[in-house]
Amino acid sequence: MGELEERPRGAYVGRIGAAFDRTVGNLVNGWITAAITVTTGSPESATMYGGLAGPVAEELSFGVRHLLRRQDERLSQMLQAAGESVGEDPISLIAASLKDPNKVELLARASEAAARATADEKIDTISKLFAVGALCDDVAIVDDHVIALDTLIALDNPHIRLL
Repeated sequence: MGELEERPRGAYVGRIGAAFDRTVGNLVNGWITAAITVTTGSPESATMYGGLAGPVAEELSFGVRHLLRRQDERLSQMLQAAGESVGEDPISLIAASLKDPNKVELLARASEAAARATADEKIDTISKLFAVGALCDDVAIVDDHVIALDTLIALDNPHIRLL
C-alpha cells in the first residue's frame, strides 16, 4: 500500500456530514420499523415504512446541515463586512455590542437578518447598520438602527425590485 493521499480538511468534513446523514436515516429506519412492528405485529409493513422513512430522514438531515452552513457563511460575511466598513475587528464590534442591552438586540437582529439574507447587497446594508449602531453611544441612534433592520428584514429582493 502507498502513502495516504493528503486531503484538504473540507473533504473530511463533507464525508463526516454524509456519514451523519446516513446514520440519521438508519436510526429513523430502525425506530419506525420497531415501532410499527410492536404496534401492529406486522414486520412486513414495518420494514416497508421504515425503509421509506429512513431515506427521507437522511435527505432532511442533509438539507438542515446545508441550510445551517449557508446561514453561518452569511453571518460571517456580515460580520466581516461590518468590521471593514468601520475599520474595526469584527470581534471588537461584537464585544462593544455585548455591553448594552439595546446593542445586544441590534446584534441579534442583524445576525438573524444576515443569516436569512438572499442578496449580498442586503448583507452589506445589514453590516453597516450593525457596525455604526455597535459603536454609537447614542441610544436613540441604536434604536433607529434596530427599526431600520426590522424594516430591512421585512423587505426581500422582490419587494426591492417592486419599489
